Amino acid sequence: HSFELGASRLLQMFPPSDPMTEKEIADLIDYFGEVLKPLFEHVNIHRPKRIVGSSGSFDTLAEMIGHRYHGKNVLKDRISYDFNLNEYFEMHKILLPSTIADREKMKGLIKLRIELIVFSSILTNFVIQKTGVEKMTVSKYALKEGALFELIEKENIHKILFKC
Repeated sequence: HSFELGASRLLQMFPPSDPMTEKEIADLIDYFGEVLKPLFEHVNIHRPKRIVGSSGSFDTLAEMIGHRYHGKNVLKDRISYDFNLNEYFEMHKILLPSTIADREKMKGLIKLRIELIVFSSILTNFVIQKTGVEKMTVSKYALKEGALFELIEKENIHKILFKC
């Protein structure tokens, strides 16, 4: 199931103050609770232990955490990164009251994500809290690579694509 919760869409729906107010954050969380009801129904059945994110905000959070807590880009030359959730929660607490000017100075945060990263972190934190997952990973591969791989495996398309 795909949920229309991209950070750009949220930015348009919930234009934030700088920094976001507690009411704006609460409104966003209420919205997430409504939109994600189907997800939480499945979480109650399957009890996942790990969140796996890809691209965009997850890459950015990993890079920010890497620079802040490890002095380096933790994604360099890697295909995945396992977050230390305590580091993520600390970064989340830093992001919530931050202004755009504050975020412009944060290492690992590219300009494209300066306005969006707070929304992304609120959503990520909400999902972690609601699901009780114990681990979070970022994969440098996205859904499209996984779908293509599955198609190749199931249909033996590699014989067609690569004339094997």
